[in-house]
Amino acid sequence: MFRNSVPFFFLLLVSNVAAREYLPVGEIQYLIADQVHLRKAPAETSASLATLSAGQEVRILSQTEQQSKIGGVEAPWFGVQSGTKKGYVWGPLIARNYVRRADGTLFMYGIGFSGNPESHRTRVRLLRNGKSLADLIVNQGAGFDSEARVTLGGSRGFSGIESIFVVAFQQEYCAGVGNKLFFFYDGKSLTHVHSSVEGSDAPVYASEDQVFPDQKGGRPNQILIQREEGDHDDSKSVVRESFWLKWDGKRLIKL
Repeated sequence: MFRNSVPFFFLLLVSNVAAREYLPVGEIQYLIADQVHLRKAPAETSASLATLSAGQEVRILSQTEQQSKIGGVEAPWFGVQSGTKKGYVWGPLIARNYVRRADGTLFMYGIGFSGNPESHRTRVRLLRNGKSLADLIVNQGAGFDSEARVTLGGSRGFSGIESIFVVAFQQEYCAGVGNKLFFFYDGKSLTHVHSSVEGSDAPVYASEDQVFPDQKGGRPNQILIQREEGDHDDSKSVVRESFWLKWDGKRLIKL
């Protein structure tokens, strides 16, 4: 069996992160927070030029080298343009990544505030035509400096589900976060249903594959979880586990 049933989160062992471009300059991004102040300068105490709403578009113009630490989260400020106004917005108030459904619904991933710099949170929010459909914070995640890829699919064979939203943290270096968070949306509510167990801190590793109902070998309303962990230098250390999770309409239950 696995050492634990929650995702592996490892210390980030990178430096000089301020030089990275977290949000592409020149591209349109969306605000994930409510009542966002467009500041005259990159500081929390700077004068507010306008108050912006969640889901509002901003064009990224620049990224500051200095970072501010607010609510346990450290991140840079971004020079942005909203309409005819230009100013600064603190990074975590902007969606870190997003995908738009055919009906215009925005599925956004962002950083949740924990108040503890050693603990990260994930925020997932759904908006359509400026209206908030769902807003969920999960006590798992990564810092603002981590990459996260988001994907959106249909029901994948689950009854009563409209969309499945997945946030996949990118593991681009040793000891980095590399797991996935799965969310079900039924048209009314958003539910965090599963977190994969993945990651590595060489030579130790953990991996997980999922088989959905619409895939070969899948079962209606169930996911097959296949896990493996071990030490690359010791073949005898490898442990494998396989089990089914069944959707009961509210959550996934281990069979």
